[in-house]
Amino acid sequence: MLKVYFVFHFHFDSEYRKPYEEYLKIGLERILEYIDASKRFRDFKFVLDQIVLLEPFVEKFPEKVQELKELCDKNKLEIVCGMYAMSDTNLPSGESLLRQIIYHKKWVREKFGIEPKTLWMIDVFGQNAQMPLICKHTGIDLYIFSRGALRDTKQEFIWEALDGSKVVAIWLPKGYDIPVFLDERILEYLYNTFREISQFSNVDIVFYTCGGDFAEPRIKIYELLEEKGFKYRDMFFKPTLPAQLLKELDTKKLSLYKGEFNPIFQGTYSSRIKILQENRRLENKVVLAEKLSTLVWLLGDNYEELLEEAWKKILFNQFHDIICGCHTDEVYDRTLKRYGECDSILTRIIQHKLRYISGRIRTSRENLGIIVFNSLPWSRTDIIEVEIAPKNGGFIKILDYKGKEAIVQVVEKNIDNNGRIVKLKLLFLAENVPPLGYKTYYAIETDAQQSISNDNIKCSENLVETPYHIVEFPSYGGILSKIYDKNVGVNFIDENLPWANNIVWEKDNGDLYEYEVKCLPMKMYSEVKRYPAKDADNITIFHSRNEVIGTFVKESGPLRATIEAASWSDLRGVRINSKIMVYSFTPRIDFKTKIIPSGRNYRLRVIFPTSIRNGEIWNEIPFGAIKRSEGEYPAQNWIDYTDGEKGIALLNKGIPGNNIVDNTLALSILKSTSFQYKGESRKGFEENSIHEFEYSIITHKGDWRRANIPKLAQEYIRPLIAYKFKPNKNGELPEEFSFLEIKPDNIILTAMYVENERIYLRVNETHGRDCTVTIKVNPKFNLKEAWLVNALGEKKKRITITKDNRIEFKIRGFSIRTLQISTNLER
Repeated sequence: MLKVYFVFHFHFDSEYRKPYEEYLKIGLERILEYIDASKRFRDFKFVLDQIVLLEPFVEKFPEKVQELKELCDKNKLEIVCGMYAMSDTNLPSGESLLRQIIYHKKWVREKFGIEPKTLWMIDVFGQNAQMPLICKHTGIDLYIFSRGALRDTKQEFIWEALDGSKVVAIWLPKGYDIPVFLDERILEYLYNTFREISQFSNVDIVFYTCGGDFAEPRIKIYELLEEKGFKYRDMFFKPTLPAQLLKELDTKKLSLYKGEFNPIFQGTYSSRIKILQENRRLENKVVLAEKLSTLVWLLGDNYEELLEEAWKKILFNQFHDIICGCHTDEVYDRTLKRYGECDSILTRIIQHKLRYISGRIRTSRENLGIIVFNSLPWSRTDIIEVEIAPKNGGFIKILDYKGKEAIVQVVEKNIDNNGRIVKLKLLFLAENVPPLGYKTYYAIETDAQQSISNDNIKCSENLVETPYHIVEFPSYGGILSKIYDKNVGVNFIDENLPWANNIVWEKDNGDLYEYEVKCLPMKMYSEVKRYPAKDADNITIFHSRNEVIGTFVKESGPLRATIEAASWSDLRGVRINSKIMVYSFTPRIDFKTKIIPSGRNYRLRVIFPTSIRNGEIWNEIPFGAIKRSEGEYPAQNWIDYTDGEKGIALLNKGIPGNNIVDNTLALSILKSTSFQYKGESRKGFEENSIHEFEYSIITHKGDWRRANIPKLAQEYIRPLIAYKFKPNKNGELPEEFSFLEIKPDNIILTAMYVENERIYLRVNETHGRDCTVTIKVNPKFNLKEAWLVNALGEKKKRITITKDNRIEFKIRGFSIRTLQISTNLER
């Protein structure tokens, strides 16, 4: 007899076709209805999930908290982890996904005294391969999802992450909302549906989530089943909760799967692209604010309480229908408003913390001070841009605190009617800025501009040469026809398709979910579409390279040369202008492309046809990297195409739609579609809005590991920060200072924050190789204890702290570790 385990639920959309307040009113009513149903029917069991629904319910109905606790105790209710807001798993960072679960579990623990063990991801668009790792690090035992499965996916299986972490997973083959007829036909309909689902089972069971979007309790189904004694033909129906189902599963019979469940709804990787750009920018900014707040806390100031408010705005906007861009214009406007509020909070925090640190530096000069802060745990050399208004109208030279003159390049100079300099915008090279620390520089006014040989960057009419590359650019705007790597000895651009940074326009009759076609709401399977950047039977492509507008070297100096189109190009009404920047100190080639869209139903991609043949495609995903096939997938900060001897990486700032097909790298930068059939969404066409996209190319020897692309990507997305300050000879901090250093260089620091008077450090191994992590903390800070803990701060293993403040522990490839540190500091 086939066993059908079923649980009642309703799916809460925080924002989608309507704003949060309207949906919340419905959601609060639904909770009351489900509580009432559980009282009326002995075996009625249900789940509740997201904090964005539960928290306002508890605030409005505090008298119901005890009742909910009792339902949990009686196994009639399970509060599953639907995150703070049920997030997409591919577009946010790994750290954001952890915070989604951390906020959920800590809130539920505080209010109800229980520990959610089920991650309830029933409506998210695809599942990244590291979700089992995230589950293990947050105490999750069961993962339930519906979208993104492969054709041979089983309903229940063991899912293994890249580092070997495992979680029991249940896939819902028919989704979380099986259409029903609430009359006598329902049992036969369910019988036929469950017979179909049973073919996906290893253990001859079916798990049925009885409900849907804002669904009222489906009492009729319960009553019909109860009348039949929960039996119908050769099926036995058992009301259950996910945690109870897990106990009854014979996990020894489950198959093992290692990998991802992607892609699905590929159009969401570029719909309403500003949301994706703002998400990534503010994810990086809040992590920076946390690091600075932690460092200032170590120096004696209070930890910043507003960080939680900033995080919650980011997490709310990561609800899958919001971050994926498939919502109405009203929701879009509200999303951008929340990002603006978050940005203001974080700007105030960062400025305050930099002011606190700089105000305590004991300066050796009376001149204007500039601290250069490095948020990464290794030493760095990079350029800094500053604006200075000279007091006496002269030029500016930059000295480090030891008196060494920095290389300076004037970017912009404003002069008054008397020939005096009013304002200078400068680049200067900050060398060897210490790990997670700062270095002090001084701005010295002088009569003469710095005279430095420009031999490192040589420019001619259509060519720029740096120590790393020779790049050539033709007469059509913003295009590179050659990227010759002097170290590798190879031109990385296909000589038959010499159009690097070419913008292509493609007709798109899809919607906010899909390219070319309208979305199928009940789509459950992943579908890899290649989308080659060339004409096909159903697509005609237009190229920005077709317009000859002229390109020239706008700026050249000892640090950087900037190649820019002579004017805006016109691509079927879309206005385009690109800047290309090459450097004397780094192999990166940076691109900034501005777009003013026009028209409807198309998409834009930037392409780089390469000379590599039959290479491997690697994409960064949350907390790892994965080898993928040709086609468009969601990537985090980089993708790489390599033949083992050489490779080319494409880095991005909040542009997740990455595609490598026919040896061509493509980045989906804009999608002009809507879903008017669901609600007012014409802003999805992006007409006349202004966009700026930032991305970068790195060519290299060997594969991406040898080039350490994860490290270079971190330096690209987390630049050095400059802060000007007044000198203070009475400060107690030195002019150069490192708070901590982490080795080896395949380890990145994903988070650093303070909670309950303890410091938390989270690290991620980025090459897929087991290693030993060494953290060296500045001896100024007397450490007391160090523990390896999970993401919730639960102690697992005590770690020895050496006399010189070093901490060592092992980490598996593509894994994460969280370290909890207490200090002997008197506060």
